[in-house]
Amino acid sequence: MSRQNAERIGLLTLMVQELFEEPGTVLYVGAYARRFAASQPLHQTGHEITVLEIWPQFLEELKASRLARRVTHYVEGDVTKVGGLALPHQAYDHTVWLHGPEHIGAHEFVPTVRALEKLTRHIVVMGCPWGWAPHGVAYDNPHTQHRSYYYPEHFQRLGYRVAGIGPKDKLGSHLLAWKIRG
Repeated sequence: MSRQNAERIGLLTLMVQELFEEPGTVLYVGAYARRFAASQPLHQTGHEITVLEIWPQFLEELKASRLARRVTHYVEGDVTKVGGLALPHQAYDHTVWLHGPEHIGAHEFVPTVRALEKLTRHIVVMGCPWGWAPHGVAYDNPHTQHRSYYYPEHFQRLGYRVAGIGPKDKLGSHLLAWKIRG
């Protein structure tokens, strides 16, 4: 694991300890074999993980990887249309969307976050680069391109707590946003 990923997972486990206290159901948005951040501590907690991934090749690579044992359900679909997808559960205890909001258009951000909140009983966690951090297409997947950029206030306006690893406006930075509901 890279130092950068270790720092991000460390921040998550420090700031959102409740996510690792007892087993539940997790909707994990945007996992693939090369990047499935926090899957180990989530799995060790005993969570039943459903992966939602838009790119079929990434989903197939994850299914064939050593990480597949951490996943109970796989769903191919677009997070911006999550309210209309056939998911294994009507609601999840937690939703984790790490390094994902930057891959949708800014106009889709609030409706997508609200749809995820509607599906989540307890904790919603999101992560993205801290501010302007351009990134093009990777692994022939058009969904890896950064289409929007976020700062703490984008999440705070929606009632999220935020912590960051800087420097902002640089690829490699990280914003962690979380909301604990009920």
